[in-house]
Amino acid sequence: MMKKFFIRRFRTYFLFMLIPSLIVLLIAVAAMDRQIQKELKSQAENTLANVNTNLDYVVSNVIYQNSIITNNSGMNIALKKLLSGSEINYSYAIYLRNIQTLLQSVTQSYSYVDSIYIYLDDYKKVFTSDEGVVNIEDYYDTTWKDDYAAMNAALDNQVSAREIKKGSSDDSYKVISFYKRLMLQEGVIVVNINVKNYQETLKGIFPSDYENLYLFNEEGESLFSWTDNIKSSDEFLQAAGMAGKSQYNDTWMKVNDTKYLFNTRVNNSYGITMVSMISYEARKTAIVRVAEGYLLIFVLNCFIVLFISYFSTRRNFKQIRYMIHVFDDAEKGIYPTEPKRTMKDEYDVIMNNIIYLFLNTIQLNAQLKETEFEQRLSELTALQLQINPHFLYNTLQSVELEVMKSRNPSIETTKCIQNLSDILKYSLGNPMSPVSLHEEIEYLKEYVEIQKYRFGDKFIVYYEIEEALHSALVFRLMLQPLVENSILHGIRKKDGRGYIKVKAFLKDGCIHFHVIDTGIGMGREEIEELYRRFQDKNAPSIGLRNINSRLLLRYGEKSFLRIRSKKGRGSWISFCIPYEAKPRQSVIESWNSSVPEE
Repeated sequence: MMKKFFIRRFRTYFLFMLIPSLIVLLIAVAAMDRQIQKELKSQAENTLANVNTNLDYVVSNVIYQNSIITNNSGMNIALKKLLSGSEINYSYAIYLRNIQTLLQSVTQSYSYVDSIYIYLDDYKKVFTSDEGVVNIEDYYDTTWKDDYAAMNAALDNQVSAREIKKGSSDDSYKVISFYKRLMLQEGVIVVNINVKNYQETLKGIFPSDYENLYLFNEEGESLFSWTDNIKSSDEFLQAAGMAGKSQYNDTWMKVNDTKYLFNTRVNNSYGITMVSMISYEARKTAIVRVAEGYLLIFVLNCFIVLFISYFSTRRNFKQIRYMIHVFDDAEKGIYPTEPKRTMKDEYDVIMNNIIYLFLNTIQLNAQLKETEFEQRLSELTALQLQINPHFLYNTLQSVELEVMKSRNPSIETTKCIQNLSDILKYSLGNPMSPVSLHEEIEYLKEYVEIQKYRFGDKFIVYYEIEEALHSALVFRLMLQPLVENSILHGIRKKDGRGYIKVKAFLKDGCIHFHVIDTGIGMGREEIEELYRRFQDKNAPSIGLRNINSRLLLRYGEKSFLRIRSKKGRGSWISFCIPYEAKPRQSVIESWNSSVPEE
């Protein structure tokens, strides 16, 4: 039976999960496809921008430095004499040496700069960066002269792709030659960029394995192509050239049965068109990653649905079995101790609102009877506690009269009994009626006198009470347990005399009380144990716990006792209560108003 319901529940949950999952997948793929298109376009634009910046840096910087040299009149004269074969003096030799040094420093500083030529029209010699002044016909590279001769007279710049072979046994290599006409005389500066070395500098620019780059001059000649990942062909070159001439941007074109995203950019300084081609594989790979992530989530959701179906079916059957068990026990007169608290589904609602209705009634009746019994017991206990102090108070008065009748009564004994009678009378006052701080301090002093009768000069108590606080309202016996704790647990166990300070001051609308002693003190563990006893109603020590409970009940959490202590140095107990003053009246009037009826 459980298996049948489990399969049915799983099928329902799976359909509920499948439909929104497919909708989310379609929306995600559509949104991701648009996002991928934007990212690929941004990638291509970044690549073209970086290549353009790099190109300007590579070529313009070199040509600019050499233009400064060739625009120097002294160097021009020295260069003409050198290229014409005339004799040169010492100053011209220095100029020429500077030119040679500069050209060599450029080729050494920039690994992709293969060589630099400085040529003046109608001369048979050329100044080179690698061999100095050489005859054009004897130099290993002569094709540059043909390109320069074919250069449009109206143009100041020209770029062409060439191959150079230095020796008969050496392999030829490709270069991109930049031609820049001289300004002060007829001639040209030729900067040859080694394609292979230049390609090495661009490796960090290409973030994708599916992107290629082509450079074309103004005549449509291919200057450079990035061929590490996409093989070039005539069809590639034709498509890239078309894209460059037509200024294609963000356009997909099919080449060799594969789609490519074309983007172009033009370097106006040299008339170079840069074409970026990103294969459709990049787009497809990104979509596949999304699909793989979705498939993983879908499989995970299937497991979640399986778990939820099993768990809910198992829990529901457990509830049904529990309901049957409750009904069986109810028929036998056995009821659970308390109703089930959780309401997770419809079964729990039935259990809590129908089945247990009569059980709640029975339980409430039992609790009511128990409460009435506890209330009566509390009243009897309170009456008994009230009788005992009255009995002690009357007995102490009788003892005091008998002592006074004796022939030689002890003044200390009489005073001690009188103080104890006063304290009992003070404690029997209405606990709900507040007293002034002045009254509390006076009866605290009587308690201290009783302890001095017991311990002698073992301790000294002194008071620092602000005058304005004497009329402040407090509850009875608020300070006595704190002083008692200092005497019995701090000073008594210490060798020699101890000191206790009772301090009260007003700050921020609150009265702050401090009871400080120079007793034996406590360690951290003892303080933690004392705080624990505050929460334990069955703890043997009730003095500090009682005063802490009274403070919390009357003034709230901010008035709890704070204890600090250091072993061998003493203890410090403090608390604060809201400031509340009463109309001025004599201590005697306050005392008389608080005397209980006997």
